[in-house]
Amino acid sequence: MKMKKSALASSIATIALCSSLIAGSTFALFTSEDRVNVAVQAGNVALTANLVGDSLRTWSLYETEEDARKGSFVNGGEARITGEANVEIDLMTPGDVVKFKIDVENTSNVHIQYRVRMISNYEDDLTVKDLTPALKTTAIIEDKEYAVTGSENATLWKFVEKDTAIEDIDVYVEFPDAADNNDYKNAKANIAFVVEAVQSNGKVYDHMATDGATLADGIAKGGVISTGNQPVAVTEANQTYKSLKV
Repeated sequence: MKMKKSALASSIATIALCSSLIAGSTFALFTSEDRVNVAVQAGNVALTANLVGDSLRTWSLYETEEDARKGSFVNGGEARITGEANVEIDLMTPGDVVKFKIDVENTSNVHIQYRVRMISNYEDDLTVKDLTPALKTTAIIEDKEYAVTGSENATLWKFVEKDTAIEDIDVYVEFPDAADNNDYKNAKANIAFVVEAVQSNGKVYDHMATDGATLADGIAKGGVISTGNQPVAVTEANQTYKSLKV
């Protein structure tokens, strides 16, 4: 009788354990998974700029561009391109003009905006008599003329589609024939022309333009027209410096 009770108790325990396992298994869930892969490659904003070696022309007071020579002025001064990035002008006097071209290669694989601005490397150097304020510097982009002197020291931003070539930029540097030019005897200038590019939807600012067509063109291309000399609102993603020593 005692064995029967023991066997019965053992059977009850076994049944209880099986019941527990069965109860526990009811918490298992049917599952399935799949995935979609996303491969991302960042775009690239890239410009290179070099001087066009045979593009330099010079002329002097009472002459016109049709009278231009390759590097000399009538008063004995000279201008030359050295390497791919430098223009050197010696003994420039009032009435002298230098013209050259900057070749810009666009290797960006996204749409961009680009511009050209001029900076004076002697602006904050009190040890040098800076000739820059006396010079008139002009850049011509897509047949539009931009004064890149003083407060208007940049062209409007231009929209360019990816894989699209950019036309050569004509640059003029002129020492105007003005009455106060005696103040600049023996003065020097060290100017850099900076070709800048940002992605096309980057927020940028244009300097206020006086020419209505030029202003409208800037607005049409997404430029934010400011009444002041505003900085670029994004990191200057690509810059190429061109040095001009006078």
